[in-house]
Amino acid sequence: MSPILIITLALLALLVLFLNYIRVFEKLVISEVKFGPYLFAYKEFQGSYKAAWKTQLSVFELLQKNTKYESLGCSSNYFDNPKEVKEQDLRSVHGCLLDSALDLEETRKQFREHGIKVMEASQVNVVEGIFKCDRPLSVFVGIFTKLKQLIKVADAKDAKYGCMELYTGEPGKKGTLLKYYCSKDNVDIWDVNNFTFENKKTN
Repeated sequence: MSPILIITLALLALLVLFLNYIRVFEKLVISEVKFGPYLFAYKEFQGSYKAAWKTQLSVFELLQKNTKYESLGCSSNYFDNPKEVKEQDLRSVHGCLLDSALDLEETRKQFREHGIKVMEASQVNVVEGIFKCDRPLSVFVGIFTKLKQLIKVADAKDAKYGCMELYTGEPGKKGTLLKYYCSKDNVDIWDVNNFTFENKKTN
């Protein structure tokens, strides 16, 4: 066997090991489940989806400072298809899920001064996709490959009312899961008409 062939095979083996490490070959577990109820503390964002992470981070950081409210996961809802809508007009909301047992009005009062809104979300029927997001770069695998798989299945099942992206922990950390939800019910946080998007391109 020639040295060039040996080197080539070795590089290919390393590539496969790397792809396996970041979970490229990990299966997306898809099922139909009921999701909710919960409270959603959020900020609205209109603009490029790539820039929206700053909005979600601002909500999460505030919750970390306020130990009274424990986040059940960081989430984002995306309402527009970037292939069909101009980048500056893309609408999304970003924040954290909270326990539904919390008093809604009191929670709203606590967050209002920080520009964070709180909405009550009822139980809905969703198509759920779960992917392990516990290694460096695995979050990008989920966003750029697994999400497409879920949307294809969701469209076939008429789950067309937005898509939620939910992290159960910090991306890249042990035990963190990336969950996607596509709703069959056009209510609460799944209904884009419940949001105003008054502050465009807000970080």
